[in-house]
Amino acid sequence: MKKLGFLGIIGIVALFSISNLFAIKDTPRVKNSTLIKFSHKLHINDVGASCTDCHGKAASSTSEVDYLIPDMQTCFTCH
Repeated sequence: MKKLGFLGIIGIVALFSISNLFAIKDTPRVKNSTLIKFSHKLHINDVGASCTDCHGKAASSTSEVDYLIPDMQTCFTCH
């Protein structure tokens, strides 16, 4: 009985792991995003930008996994 419960738990963990891999693959990533130094404090407090200036789709977002990082064209409006 214990063996069956243990195998069930392993199966559930495997199922969630596999489903998360597919979710991650569908999310677009910014190439070399670790090289971009960005400060929300600077943009909000010092520049006076609002959240929706960069994250325009946030108002219509329906899921926490929606991709809301602005594209370079959005950044170019100020930079």
